[in-house]
Amino acid sequence: MSVAVLCLVGVVFVGSSGASRSAREPPLDAAARAAGRDYTGARWVPASPKNFQPSDRPFSSPITRIVIHTTEGPYAAAIRTFSHAGGNASADYVIRSSDGAITQMVRETDIAWHSGNRQYNATSIGIEHEAFAHDCSWYTNAMYRSSARLVAYLTRKYGIPIDREHIIGHYQVPDPHHPGEFGGFAHHIDPGPCWDWRKYMRLVRIDAGQIPAQQTADQVVGDATRANFRAPGWQRKVGADAEQQFGSAYVVARPSQAAPPASFRLTIPAVGDYAVYAWWPADRTRNPAVPFGISTVTGWHWVTVNERHVGGRWTYLGTFTLAAGKGWDVRVSRDSAVRGLIAANAVTAEPVQHLLQSHLLQGGFGYALTGSALVLTSDAGSTWRAATPPGLVAADVRAVRFVDPENGFVVAATGTEGQGFTLWRTTDGGLTWTSSPLAMPTTVDVAAPISIAAPDTSHVFLSLSLQQGLGPRGPGVILKSSNAGRTWSRGVLPSSGSIAFTTSAEGWLAADDGGLYRTRDGGGTWHRVAVPAPVGFRSTLPLAELPTFSDSTRAVLPVTFRRESRAAVSFLASHNGGRTWQSAATITGRRAFAPADRVPVAIVDATHWIALPDGGRRVVSLTDGKRVRRVATAGLPLTTPGFVLEGVSFASATTGWATVATCREDAGAHCPRRETLYRTVDAGATWNPLNLPS
Repeated sequence: MSVAVLCLVGVVFVGSSGASRSAREPPLDAAARAAGRDYTGARWVPASPKNFQPSDRPFSSPITRIVIHTTEGPYAAAIRTFSHAGGNASADYVIRSSDGAITQMVRETDIAWHSGNRQYNATSIGIEHEAFAHDCSWYTNAMYRSSARLVAYLTRKYGIPIDREHIIGHYQVPDPHHPGEFGGFAHHIDPGPCWDWRKYMRLVRIDAGQIPAQQTADQVVGDATRANFRAPGWQRKVGADAEQQFGSAYVVARPSQAAPPASFRLTIPAVGDYAVYAWWPADRTRNPAVPFGISTVTGWHWVTVNERHVGGRWTYLGTFTLAAGKGWDVRVSRDSAVRGLIAANAVTAEPVQHLLQSHLLQGGFGYALTGSALVLTSDAGSTWRAATPPGLVAADVRAVRFVDPENGFVVAATGTEGQGFTLWRTTDGGLTWTSSPLAMPTTVDVAAPISIAAPDTSHVFLSLSLQQGLGPRGPGVILKSSNAGRTWSRGVLPSSGSIAFTTSAEGWLAADDGGLYRTRDGGGTWHRVAVPAPVGFRSTLPLAELPTFSDSTRAVLPVTFRRESRAAVSFLASHNGGRTWQSAATITGRRAFAPADRVPVAIVDATHWIALPDGGRRVVSLTDGKRVRRVATAGLPLTTPGFVLEGVSFASATTGWATVATCREDAGAHCPRRETLYRTVDAGATWNPLNLPS
């Protein structure tokens, strides 16, 4: 008998290296199989509590990587080993060679012990594949395809870039005790020479929908280059805190009132508001009162941080108005009255886009959040009144939602380190407001959109994103309150996106990745909804909006489908509360304008629907699913550089608003956005700009 050693240190399988692929698995009843799983394509077999660390990811630590392993033993043996105490090892998922069957063994919120590096364990998900590194017969197409679907799901859920820096093999994990060596502390080589990375990454990109990743941060400035970092008199540390540091090194210094600071040079393309984050390696002996300075258009603004905590990730310092240009915009001062070494490692700046938020409701009531104020109208925009909550400026507001002309909500961010978020509520149309603190996660992405849903006076739901560092938007998070915002609970969404709730239990998520999800337990669990494509218009990337319900059973769902350079919007109808959907009408456009753009649509009511395909160049009106009008639009600045029709809303079949973005006249190469609100009173044929109060 030969001994095959699992790729995780300390776990030994005894058996033939040519073990049968049909080895028996531990028996489980149906309820146990589904009880703990995060991925619907997996069965659930819990690992022993002694083989992983309970946690609260992605809140306790971000999930930024996926680590690929091979079991070096049979599928069933790996499951048995992780299930029994004493192995001191586990993986989040195990995949079978013969058919790609998946078993989940550790919840994604907890930390599996799979990589031989504590920090990598805390920030990654480990996937074991039933195989032997030097026997290529185990690497089946079924296993590749199944694994790729799982990884695509994880990249969408946690905003993980699909590249070889974030989807890695065990052999790429650093040895935490010996800088420059890899494979974890035991120097593993899996998944080995038989693993086809090119094929695997292509499958992942296909299953992820091939949406191009967006770089949310403007840049990251670390201590590696003298051109953008200087720290005279500070001591450079190389590999001292490999598990927490950003890059290969960082600098430290003792407190001093006279010594020069560490300085980071940022390149700011245009004057505007930026969310600024910092990264440092934390330690219990670090300084708990470190002054960080940010150079703003009104002078230096100072923030004090505690470097004994929240190390090894991006920490939000605040949102500041920064001047355009390349300057030494962030300083880490040594002027602290408290003992403890001060560390400087990296900073990043993320532009906060104050989008023109607007919506027109039936009856002519509407709201608009401009760069200077929240304003309301009762006559579709002919007259306006100011309604910004007291003590706020428009730049503080992150989200607005009016359920009806009387009841509305505002989410504002005014503090630092995630502590200054507030929920404002009005029940009299914005004449008066009440506020309550909002229990935001400390790792919230302040620059990302926030969605608000309120199905009744007691239940409030918020959708937001966590800050995962560079790359696509981080994982979606839902905050839930059943007592009008006095207390909150939270959970992880399948993706970032917009939410709507028809009752305290029934809700919907229109994900940024295009998928549509439904919950029937108040956001506790979510299930992807299948949406049929239009006949003759195949598409691998449906982009769903939120459904609009006219009563508890009837609903309309607009979905944009893309095929090469063309796009179509399909209006799907449901008569059973959204359990199933059927195509009611399809509008095909002549061209698609951007890979992730949805065709702008408006659902006036259960009968009247409006679409503006081809980037707003046409308007199509439908009644009872039948086209009643199709004309070219007039009045929109279609030929202006940077023109984008961002969204439309209609109060009736004839009166509506459109939010338009263009480049400012002084745009230059960066195209700063200028947003304008337009109105139509003839069902979208002609549009005129509205004069919003400043």
